[in-house]
Amino acid sequence: MLFCVTSYNVLADAYIRPERYPGVPASVLAPERRRAALVRRIEALAGDVICLQEVEPDTLQALGARLGPRGYEAHYARKGGDRPDGCATFFKRRTFALQEVQTLYYRDGQGADPDSGHVALTLLLERAGRNVAVANTHLKWDPPGTPVADQQGYRQVAELLGQREAGKASCPAWILCGDFNVTPESDVVRMLLQQELDYAHRKRAPVGTCIANRRARMIDYLFYTRALQARPLALSPLDDETPLPSSAEPSDHLAVRAWFRF
Repeated sequence: MLFCVTSYNVLADAYIRPERYPGVPASVLAPERRRAALVRRIEALAGDVICLQEVEPDTLQALGARLGPRGYEAHYARKGGDRPDGCATFFKRRTFALQEVQTLYYRDGQGADPDSGHVALTLLLERAGRNVAVANTHLKWDPPGTPVADQQGYRQVAELLGQREAGKASCPAWILCGDFNVTPESDVVRMLLQQELDYAHRKRAPVGTCIANRRARMIDYLFYTRALQARPLALSPLDDETPLPSSAEPSDHLAVRAWFRF
């Protein structure tokens, strides 16, 4: 059985600062217009599972109104610490039956530093007697050169892998996806590869998935375990001069997509 999974950071309005997007018309960044463009873009993706990050309540409501009548079920986990956004996962009810929902608020504080409030939303889905767990997350960004022991993103992934370890006996098929805020040569990606996970676009790297600090880089991933096979879908060409958001791409990230099978 083939099924399509998408990961997409939709860019929360609360985080938009116009000076970060030189060359992007103000009309493209206007919240109501951009929200409508996001709904159209996500509807066009037509995935069996759509994992979204930086989703604010107004965007969630607009997506639910459009995707619900098209057979999607939605689950949402808002970040802690009064943050305005969270992770939302939509899945097609005709493709999967929902078995369980788990929300993991990372215990990633250290010393006097509190927990970040970041979250992972995991859905256990079933089709024809086979289960797959899809974890949707947005990792904390750590400045370049941060020692491994001090990286909150690294601690977050280690905790998420612990959740996967606890459930892998009953469900060996896992997909860990989202905005990981790290590039392929990072400690986070290295740890995931060492845990016998792969990411769908690895053989196509380097590819850009985001414009961050006016640089195109890969920070969005679809990691999966050996119980699955992946066929990545091509990404639109992205370089440092590509204006994002744009009239065609309403976020500063691209949607990362792949077909999977058991």
